[in-house]
Amino acid sequence: MSSESEPRIKVCQVRRIKKVGQTATLIDGGATHCLRTMRSEEEWSQAMPVKVQLATGEIELRQNGTNQTLICRDEVQSIIPMQKVINLGYAVAWSKNGCRIEHALHGKVPVEMQQGCPNVNEEWGAKLMREIEEAEEKKARIRAVLSCGILAEDEREKKVAELKTLFPDVPDRILEQVPGEKEWDQHQVPVNRKRRRQIAQAKRIIIDMFSGGDSKRWKDMETKETVVICVDSILGLNVMDPHVAGWIDSLIDTGKVVMWLSGPPCRTISALRNDEDGGPPCLRTRYGSQRFGKIGLTGPQQELADHDATLWIKNLSWMKKVKEMNQHAELLVERSTVASEPFRSQSSDCTAIGPENSSAKISSDGLRRETCRSRFVRETNPH
Repeated sequence: MSSESEPRIKVCQVRRIKKVGQTATLIDGGATHCLRTMRSEEEWSQAMPVKVQLATGEIELRQNGTNQTLICRDEVQSIIPMQKVINLGYAVAWSKNGCRIEHALHGKVPVEMQQGCPNVNEEWGAKLMREIEEAEEKKARIRAVLSCGILAEDEREKKVAELKTLFPDVPDRILEQVPGEKEWDQHQVPVNRKRRRQIAQAKRIIIDMFSGGDSKRWKDMETKETVVICVDSILGLNVMDPHVAGWIDSLIDTGKVVMWLSGPPCRTISALRNDEDGGPPCLRTRYGSQRFGKIGLTGPQQELADHDATLWIKNLSWMKKVKEMNQHAELLVERSTVASEPFRSQSSDCTAIGPENSSAKISSDGLRRETCRSRFVRETNPH
């Protein structure tokens, strides 16, 4: 098994394993891989041994080399990582009443809380497991294209191959998550018919990527000819959903996007992670391969680092496409407080906006600017 197809950390992580008597599937926020009982002796014999970290210690299971699912010979409760459910386009919300999972097409998923953990019934568990494994199999095909020289066949594979030439230093596991669904389903995009019609009739489109939850301030800017689309998972538009990503691609293809606003996801590059105060730890270095995750991260920490990296690469690839489709389009990127150096963009037409005193803020906190993580520092900058 190649290094790209192995677990992204030395030890896979799930919270627990329950044997027999469990038909419900656990949706685990701390898991990095799906877990289920083997489907056949053939699958078991072809799977590779892998170490799995449990809350109670470390055990050895086997891993399907194609879909990355962990398998057991004994009957066990199936486990699905929460992040993989989100990546399928499901919206997850927590409240004092428990966990709510919904999908634009499939509606509300029946969730039962057991000991504070969300579980779904056998039917839903099988459905989610199947969808995740199909998505992972597509990624496996892409890894083969990137690492084994297999000829790219469909649009998704060709897109990832193109991304590899643009971002050769970015790990394949991140690039394989970037392309959207070419044949996206409008019913799986959480935008109502009235809004879709308004967007279709507009002559100009402004997109605010990673906008946050407050979209009301943009309403005053809209006219019959201009629409502003705020994109953020808080608003229900999750760009990790391949159908939402495909929809955004289609908007750019119209050539009507005249302005693209974005600010880098800062959860894993915040300067505050440099403080050794018991808070969230530093997950990245500023330079080198560990920009995509320091050695020794836990499974959820690496998942978070990969998620943010994927979001930013998606954003950069969209910015490049916007400029290709409309050379007069404006590209504006909000400079974060950890990136006070000039932004070396994917396009010379891109402008960095944001606080001019960001260096002062970092200095006043006693942090060394050259050690902070930044989306604005790259070893390669495709043009």
